[in-house]
Amino acid sequence: GFRLQLRPGDTAGQGSVLVFSSRRVLLDIQTDTVTTRQIRHDDHTELRLTANSLPPVELRLTVTPSLLADPIEITLPFPGTGCLGFDKKGDKLQSVLSFDDLLGSRLLLFAKPQAATWFVLELTLSGSLARHVYCRWSYQVINKPVEISLYNLREQIIDLMSLSGDIDQTVELRISSPGVGDKIYRIRQHSAELVLDRNRGLLATSGLNKINDAFPEPALMLLHDPHQRARLLVSRTSQGTDVGTYELPATLDRDGPWLVVPSTSDSLSFRPIFLPGN
Repeated sequence: GFRLQLRPGDTAGQGSVLVFSSRRVLLDIQTDTVTTRQIRHDDHTELRLTANSLPPVELRLTVTPSLLADPIEITLPFPGTGCLGFDKKGDKLQSVLSFDDLLGSRLLLFAKPQAATWFVLELTLSGSLARHVYCRWSYQVINKPVEISLYNLREQIIDLMSLSGDIDQTVELRISSPGVGDKIYRIRQHSAELVLDRNRGLLATSGLNKINDAFPEPALMLLHDPHQRARLLVSRTSQGTDVGTYELPATLDRDGPWLVVPSTSDSLSFRPIFLPGN
């Protein structure tokens, strides 16, 4: 006899294919996106799968009964279950996001093997309003995983943030499913926060969701002459590495007012800072 069983792993990117066979067979899964480890048990062979990045929707399992027989190809769904988040580069999604991170980011919802699975997505505003104001969606996943673009949730996130007068708001995205567990992402307007230390004449990076060790690139813009080229502020370094602390020029009080803004559209976003100057 011959039969297959799918078993989900601890995360949506892991799982196993269990092969029960009364005779020895050759097994192979050909894919560059999944690492396969073959484990022999007393009554079956386990193909333990780990997705290197984005799990495939389907797997192709090749079964060869003998060296003289033709291989048999079987198409199987990936045995993951739960939710996986990916950024625009295909890397694992960070738990703290900014508006800039939403573009290209997505969630993949995986059903339990051979079972329809319900997922609930809920957006809430952190703080006292969280219990009363929310956006909620329900998804039923049966065979193929369901993909959700986070950028498509941007308008609802902005609407929730507008309900509070606080400058820096956080919206919580919770993905829940019975028997799977919750996954939570926190979304802010900006990637980083710059804090002004007036006594030391410094700007320091705070609450940064670091991506590839990147820091903001702040620049000084003269408000009464916005056509004048903005002056880039250079980060202090330690052993040749940026530390995310910026010295304000000593000539700051000779002119003004100033606005500290991101130097380019590609740099990490932060809330602009007003400096009165003279």
